Amino acid sequence: MPGSDDPALAEACAMYQAVQLAIDCCFHEVVFESDNNRTLIDLVKEGNRIPKS
Repeated sequence: MPGSDDPALAEACAMYQAVQLAIDCCFHEVVFESDNNRTLIDLVKEGNRIPKS
């Protein structure tokens, strides 16, 4: 992520963009992999806040 030196923030932003792409493409099931468990856990916890189109 330009302008950031925090790898966790960069990975979270990349995951968010991937989720948005999956929604835009009308995917119903996706699998995400990461070496940062905290990012995945936070994404799952906050999943109800991601708008479903």
